[in-house]
Formats: sequence, structure tokens, C-alpha cells
Amino acid sequence: MTFTAKHFLPYVGTVFSLPAEYGPYTELTLEKVNDATKDSSPFHQFSLSFISQAPQALPQGTYRLSHAEDAPLEIFLVPSSKTDLGFRYIASFSVEK
Repeated sequence: MTFTAKHFLPYVGTVFSLPAEYGPYTELTLEKVNDATKDSSPFHQFSLSFISQAPQALPQGTYRLSHAEDAPLEIFLVPSSKTDLGFRYIASFSVEK
């Protein structure tokens, strides 16, 4: 399946779950979708920003995320900042149009 920013927009503010093996890192909330696609580009470029309330950051890597209203998906997450509540993660996409 090829993802676009539109696919994720309905999920902003909702929770994606990680497998229980990650302990306190079991939930990530989709904070925002940033669509950076330019009309002149042959690529659809966007990023997803997630927030976790876990006490420590997950290492950068590919994680299987599940959502109650969508099929599980594997996304490469990069920790980007510490927040008052936990940690922020970014997933970036560049998909041919």
C-alpha cells in the first residue's frame, strides 16, 4: 500500500499502539501530518509527528504500529525532541506520485 498524507489526516489526535514488548512505549499519539509536496515535484513528500508519554525515548528504527481503524503498518521512527509529556518522533515519507 502506498501512503499519502491524506491517509493519515483522519488519525490526528488518535493513538497508535506498539507491541507489548516495548513496555512503557506501547502508545504513540499522532500529533500532526505535515504535507510538503510541491506541485512541480514527482514525489509526494510528507511527515508524521507522534508524541509518546514514555519516560525514555525509543531508539531510531522501524516499528510495527497498529491503529483500531487501520491495518498494522511498519514505520521508521526517529526521536526528534523531548517534550513536557515525553518524546516526539518523526516519520518522513517520499513517495513517487
